[in-house]
This record gives sequence, C-alpha cells and structure tokens, in this order.
Amino acid sequence: MKQKQKKQKKKLISWILLLAWMAFIFYMSQQTGQVSSGQSGKIVLLLSKIGIEISKDNISNITFIIRKSAHFTEYFILYILLFSSKFILVSFSFFKINFLV
Repeated sequence: MKQKQKKQKKKLISWILLLAWMAFIFYMSQQTGQVSSGQSGKIVLLLSKIGIEISKDNISNITFIIRKSAHFTEYFILYILLFSSKFILVSFSFFKINFLV
C-alpha cells in the first residue's frame, strides 16, 4: 500500500512540475522582444564581468545566440519533465498514440 501511495505522490509531483514549467514558458513568451533583449543583455554583462571579452560589434549576435539558447533550454527542460511524467507513449505500430493517465 505504501509503495502505491509513494508512486502516486511521485506521479502527482511530476505532473505539477510539468504544468508549472508550461506556465513559466507561457509567461516568458508573453514578454515583448524588448524585454527579452533586456534580459539577454544582462547575461552579456555577466559574461563580460567574468572575463569573456565581447566586442561592441558582436553584442547583437551574442544576444541573439543567448535568446535562442534560452528557448532551446526551456523546451529541453519541458521534454525532460514530459518524459519523466510519462505523459504520452507513442506506439509506432499502425501509427497509434496511446495516452497514459
């Protein structure tokens, strides 16, 4: 009985984390490009403070790379949370999709 409760609790926590991360992505996607560039600019400043030299000519390129890396990281974390919650199981035989609830 305790094993089943522990498993259910773990599944509930993984679902909560998954939904919270989806909400975070939704919140971040509502920001304007100007706000997002400002956040990326803070990362550029942090990089320059720790000793990575960035010329003024490359700031826009570095900011672009930081923004795209942030998008990749957000969705990679979403994938990990989705996989860990065992939300969906795709069976490629006859193109069936089975949902695990």
